[in-house]
Amino acid sequence: MTKYVEAIDNKDWNMLDEVFTEGAFLDYESSGGPDGKGDSPTIKKWLQKNLSIFP
Repeated sequence: MTKYVEAIDNKDWNMLDEVFTEGAFLDYESSGGPDGKGDSPTIKKWLQKNLSIFP
């Protein structure tokens, strides 16, 4: 969990590869993420795009 927060806070999207296991599916739909569960690369792109508005 700590590594996830560090990656998000530092906008180190590649660090998320160390957090999510290969083949992981993540559900960010309630936050406006991709419909259903997205794979790790899809969620990484979505996080990068949508969190870029925050300093």
